[in-house]
Amino acid sequence: MTVTIGIASNHLIHSTKRWGTNYVDYVRRDFVDGIRWTNAVPLIIPLTEPKDAKAYVEKVDGILLTGGQDVTPSSVW
Repeated sequence: MTVTIGIASNHLIHSTKRWGTNYVDYVRRDFVDGIRWTNAVPLIIPLTEPKDAKAYVEKVDGILLTGGQDVTPSSVW
């Protein structure tokens, strides 16, 4: 059985030289590589509406919370 791990993405909220105002959801490549290293399949989960969360959670076996403006550590601990 293939294990799929969701990776909570971060969202670019300011325009940048590289992306301009094309705001993107992204994760560090190290997170993707680490999950692949364990022979699992990474699935990047974009920031979206709370109503969509269930659909993503049903597709993965676990979730890696990477931090960022969408996850405040003080609210988790």
